[in-house]
Amino acid sequence: DRSLGALPGSLHTLNLFEPYGDLVDGNRGLVEFNDLLKRPMDLNRYLLSTSETGTVPMDNVTLYIDTFLIGTVNEAYLDAFKGQPDWASYKGRIELIRMPYLLDYQAETKIYEVQLGQMEIAKPVAPGVARLAAIWAVLTRLTKPDVDAYPKAVREAVKQLSPYEKAQLYAIGKVPDQVGGSVARELRAAVPDLYQETSGSSDYEGRMGASPREIKTILLNAAHDQKYPCFSPLALFSELDELVRDPSVYEFLQLKPNGDYNQPSDFVEVIREVYLDEVDDQLRSAMGLVDQDEYSKLFKRYVDHVNHWIKKEKLLDPVSGTYKSADERFMKEVEDRLGVEGERDEYRHNIISTIGAFRVDNPNADVDFGQIFERQFAILRRRFFEEQADAIRKIKMNLLRYFDGDTGDMQKPQKTQVEKTLAALKTEHGYTDETAREAIGFLVRNRYAD
Repeated sequence: DRSLGALPGSLHTLNLFEPYGDLVDGNRGLVEFNDLLKRPMDLNRYLLSTSETGTVPMDNVTLYIDTFLIGTVNEAYLDAFKGQPDWASYKGRIELIRMPYLLDYQAETKIYEVQLGQMEIAKPVAPGVARLAAIWAVLTRLTKPDVDAYPKAVREAVKQLSPYEKAQLYAIGKVPDQVGGSVARELRAAVPDLYQETSGSSDYEGRMGASPREIKTILLNAAHDQKYPCFSPLALFSELDELVRDPSVYEFLQLKPNGDYNQPSDFVEVIREVYLDEVDDQLRSAMGLVDQDEYSKLFKRYVDHVNHWIKKEKLLDPVSGTYKSADERFMKEVEDRLGVEGERDEYRHNIISTIGAFRVDNPNADVDFGQIFERQFAILRRRFFEEQADAIRKIKMNLLRYFDGDTGDMQKPQKTQVEKTLAALKTEHGYTDETAREAIGFLVRNRYAD
């Protein structure tokens, strides 16, 4: 170019034309094309040759790139694109990888916790909002299992799986309370098969359902709902109730129900019950009516007696210092609390077998009865609180009176109990006075109203 040659020699080494942009910045790295198919396909046509030659022709220069190119597409757009003439050309140059929505509500919760941390919310934020939103989102994505795809031993358990029970199985490996013994172990072992059941189908699990982007919008609306003094699960429930009233808004709201699955409006009621259970458990724990270690001590003693009963050995009585046979009456009392039905001998053998199986699978781990027998511990805890129902009810009502300032005729021990309970709710569960008042009021209205 004569015009360039006419420049002073000191300028000959300057780059008068220098490319810039994402492809330049991403060289020797990764470039993502977000929602690739929402752009006019003519704008993407250069990628056909670029993916083969590693070059991008520009007006004044040819750009050489060494880059890993990835893109995201909406499944509906992809299905439509597969019917176009250009699809064959693109298919030969790309590898499709399915990326379903998350099916683990614990992982989903972390997404919303980050989003909530970035929001400017001018009101107290109650515990549990992100988790309950995550559970609802995951429930909308789950599909009903095909019972015939599983071994006979677990078919009935798989058939009875509710969406929330399936979500718990995915997230924390918790089997339903009504499933025990060897069936529980086999059901837990079948989780990978549940995950992969629909992987070969176009309607795979996680393809449809509420997206994190949609949940973020719901959370934003709930956070700014002036009807609620706190950003709490109550505001979330209200927003979800409003959402499911109009199925035309989102495609996942229009899915045909399949048993308990694909029922977004029912799932709002599910997370309401989950929330009530959680608040009830948190409140009972905060009352301090029983040491949490008591369940472990009781169950450990029960296992010790069962173990010696099976071996037909005597065990040391710590009170008398003598060796005695396993206490049949004590074992029956514990089993009655656990609601054991049928053959007690079989139940006792299953308890020891479960411990043995845990040791085989986890040879270096300490035996944690609370983890291994989560269902039994939950039953023991529930039975204790049923026995203490009157005392628990009085404390809950006194809490509401305390919030209302109606403590004139409240005796000092009652007031002290209320203050200790409220302090525990704050330190152990992250409540404030405002959020605790709203949660306890909601619990009393729905579970303990006269």
